[in-house]
Amino acid sequence: MKPEDNPTETLIPLQKHLFDLPSEITYLNCCYMSPQLLSVSEAGRQALFRKQQPWNITIPDFFEETENTRRLFAELIEAEPSDIAIIPATSYGVAVAVKNLEVEPGSKILMLHEQFPSNVLGWQEMARLNNAQTVFLKDPSHSGWTEIILDAIDESTAIVALPHVHLE
Repeated sequence: MKPEDNPTETLIPLQKHLFDLPSEITYLNCCYMSPQLLSVSEAGRQALFRKQQPWNITIPDFFEETENTRRLFAELIEAEPSDIAIIPATSYGVAVAVKNLEVEPGSKILMLHEQFPSNVLGWQEMARLNNAQTVFLKDPSHSGWTEIILDAIDESTAIVALPHVHLE
């Protein structure tokens, strides 16, 4: 039997034990704020304890972990480490993009309806300053975003700013 004939063979096993979630809680609002992995909490604790003795932190410490993270993520998505930017927040990344991209008057910036504000506010300001327009796409039939997005792109589209996840 092939895996596609038995969908339970392709499911990821339950991962709840990796989080501090009580058994009676089912938390699904990860677009707003996901629960933190226990391993991430432990890494944070270790980082805090390291700062208790700052004389042990060297200049390479500021770069080695970041470069290792970029390398691992690049490997995961089959890219080069130089293709990966690590930023402190979505709003910071959008602000950098807004400062480095250009839009012509009358052009469009496409986004999804009810997208999180971090990926909206910078583009709205860019459109306002350049006499461009923001267009918020909707999926009223819940048929899927791909066709809606591709149909909206035309010669006046300057930027398509999409989230990696969208719930509507």
